[in-house]
Amino acid sequence: ALNTPGYSIVLDSNTVFRLGLSSFQIAKMIETFFSGQQSLYFSKEGVRYPITLEGSTSPWTLDELYLTNAQGK
Repeated sequence: ALNTPGYSIVLDSNTVFRLGLSSFQIAKMIETFFSGQQSLYFSKEGVRYPITLEGSTSPWTLDELYLTNAQGK
């Protein structure tokens, strides 16, 4: 809908590859930060607790979000 807020993010596939990342990783990081993700669980004494990952503050730009590749960079 026209009055639904949203963003269109265009990734440079060469840069994403060079950094050792995937577009899926980047999309999940953005989704998790802005909307939270409840796909992790912690179990203790037979009770399963959901863990929600989310950012503590809203970034002003996407430049403020960081991701680590498999090499830890």
